[in-house]
Amino acid sequence: MYIVYSPPNFNLDDKDFEHFEKLNPVIQGWGDFGHAVTLPESITKKTEYISSFNSTGYSLYISDRISPNRSLEDLRPKECMRLEAYQTFDFGTLSIVIIFNNEAWSALIRTIWSVINRTPSRILKEIILVDDFSTHSFLKTDLEKYCDFYFKNIIKIIRLKTRQGLINARLSGAKEAVSAVLVFLDSHCEVSFLQIIY
Repeated sequence: MYIVYSPPNFNLDDKDFEHFEKLNPVIQGWGDFGHAVTLPESITKKTEYISSFNSTGYSLYISDRISPNRSLEDLRPKECMRLEAYQTFDFGTLSIVIIFNNEAWSALIRTIWSVINRTPSRILKEIILVDDFSTHSFLKTDLEKYCDFYFKNIIKIIRLKTRQGLINARLSGAKEAVSAVLVFLDSHCEVSFLQIIY
């Protein structure tokens, strides 16, 4: 069983934006084009740094400081790069389904922004976020406020009442999708290239 969240049109104030900045205190240039960020030992030896790395499998300290709108290199195979455009054969619109469970704020937000920024608006019908019973408080009202302000009606949030696991969570998202074409993404990935689609 799950609940489909409908945006209540939040009225955000300065405190909300300050809170978003604290969740993602961007340092301009960090991680642009996938370039490595090297931290001093004084940071990497801190207990909180080691703990955050162990809980996510990547450097949460760095992730939180990378812009949600960073630039990325084109990593497609050479054969794909030779194409000037991709023909879609008029397959219609896309519903993007993203599953998350206690995902890091910065990783999830960067995933959403990369989909928005690099998917042609004429084919992107909706992004469905499926919360597989997260417990982090910032993935509740904070996420709803952020999505309502920045993405409006293109985001739909589904909250599962119990932990369902990846496949059942994806099925819940698929049930709510309205497009004929579904794309399933991890909650910590980025769309890296926008190509002309005709």
